[in-house]
Amino acid sequence: MPCRLRLITFGWSPEFVYRHVIKLPPSFGDMKEAIALVVPEPQDQYSKGKFEEALSELKRFLSSIGYSGDLEVLALDPLAEPLLALSKILNYILSKNCEEVIIDVSGGLRLHNVVLTMLAMFLSGVLEVRLLVGLEIMPRLYEVPLEALKLLKGLSRVHYEVLKLVSDRELNAIDVSKHIGKDISYVRKILKQLTEAHTVEKIRRGRVSFFKASELGLIAMLFLELKLRDFHGKRTRFPLH
Repeated sequence: MPCRLRLITFGWSPEFVYRHVIKLPPSFGDMKEAIALVVPEPQDQYSKGKFEEALSELKRFLSSIGYSGDLEVLALDPLAEPLLALSKILNYILSKNCEEVIIDVSGGLRLHNVVLTMLAMFLSGVLEVRLLVGLEIMPRLYEVPLEALKLLKGLSRVHYEVLKLVSDRELNAIDVSKHIGKDISYVRKILKQLTEAHTVEKIRRGRVSFFKASELGLIAMLFLELKLRDFHGKRTRFPLH
């Protein structure tokens, strides 16, 4: 029987797992299902208690919808041993021998999300891998194009400024050029790069093309904000405002 493995980040709230299962229900009877909750190593009794409480609530929910697949916990400490964390997940995936792997990084735990995103890119082309993310501002789970992640690496402060401009409205290249004070040919180049990275949608109206940030673009803005700041939250030499 075919097998599908879901890797989902899991903190103290089961809500993100609820949403995942509701938006992408298990294939009851059609394939073997397994859910692995990727969690931080408990640091004290309080965090351990909060985790166990959330896990019990999740088990009751899965039982109520008739889920009978595997439910396992992978405790990782990616800050101390990032490569060991990645190796542990890879070995786990190999042990499950599933043809399809779904990775959902909606549930917080930033460092764990980094490890799982690296994992998705590593497995792409080897297994059928899907990388999902959802934010409070987004009404659904969004599937991140793995090829687009490679393109995101080259985005800069100017890309961020353009994305911010078109995050809540549609603008053409001339509008963008006026707002950021850059040459129109340069702006067209930036918009082309953002479109190729799936972060901007191109909308044709007559002979004029308008641009608006995609859902991936809204997520890319968060990545770029981090990229343009240091780890202590101070401004870099590229101020955002």
